[in-house]
Order: sequence, then structure tokens, then C-alpha cells
Amino acid sequence: MKKSTIIGLLTFTFLLFGSLSAYASWGMSYGSDIHSAVVTVYGYSYTGTTVVADEVYADSYFYKSGLLVDSDSDLVYNNTWAQADVSTFNSIGEESYRIEGYHYAKVNNDIVNEYTSASKRL
Repeated sequence: MKKSTIIGLLTFTFLLFGSLSAYASWGMSYGSDIHSAVVTVYGYSYTGTTVVADEVYADSYFYKSGLLVDSDSDLVYNNTWAQADVSTFNSIGEESYRIEGYHYAKVNNDIVNEYTSASKRL
């Protein structure tokens, strides 16, 4: 194989892999479960990436009628997913719930995407 062909293939390979971009996204979900007139309200927030990241982080804060009732965080290394789970108990009745989260992913020591104060009212 010619030297110029090898250099061309190496350059193409470098450009191909160097141009692959990483992307991180976040999301939140919630639900409830009724047992003996006691409602468990739960939720989670997560961070997901398109590539294996050096660090993936998710942080969740769970508020009931404006008061913090639970929090959780998850820091995972060399992975694509982190999830922070939260829950609380409540007698049957109307309450206002909110999940807030902080999320980021690091690839090659650079923060790919960072989301702060993301919230979802339940």
C-alpha cells in the first residue's frame, strides 16, 4: 500500500471519529400507587448520553406543596445513563408536587450538556 494511501486513510479515520459528537439529554417522570388509602407518589429524573461518557450525573429534588420531601443523586462513571429516584407518602387528597433536577454529562473532561433548575409540576 502506498504511503499516501495510508496517510489518506488515517486522516479520514481521524476526521470520522473526531467528528462524532456526544449529546446528553434529560427527562423526568412520575406516577402514583395506592395501597390501603395511602398514596405513594414517586418520580425520577435522568441524564442519558449518545456515547459512553466519563461521568453522567442526575440530581432530583421532590417538593410536596412547596416543601422539600425527598432528594437523590446518581453519579455514574463510564456509562450512558444516570437516574435519581424520589418518592413520598401521602394520605388521599390533593397536593401539589414538583420535581426539580440538575443534570450533566462529561466526555473527555468536557461538559457535553448541562441542565439546571429543570422542573416538572405533577
